[in-house]
Amino acid sequence: MEDMRVQAIRCCSCRRLRPLPSEHMPWCLCGGAKFESSFPLPDEEEWAIQIYEKDLKERELWKYT
Repeated sequence: MEDMRVQAIRCCSCRRLRPLPSEHMPWCLCGGAKFESSFPLPDEEEWAIQIYEKDLKERELWKYT
């Protein structure tokens, strides 16, 4: 079964969640440029919902909560 949660992007340098890399900001605020997919930790869920709201709405994941 596919996991329906949105995977977050985590900086490999500072380990913080960040918005999806874009052409305007392909690096993290800490200066790191390498990222990995990761699910948000429980204390990061509110931040993750804010930064990935567009993806959540497009994939209609609100239906599964």
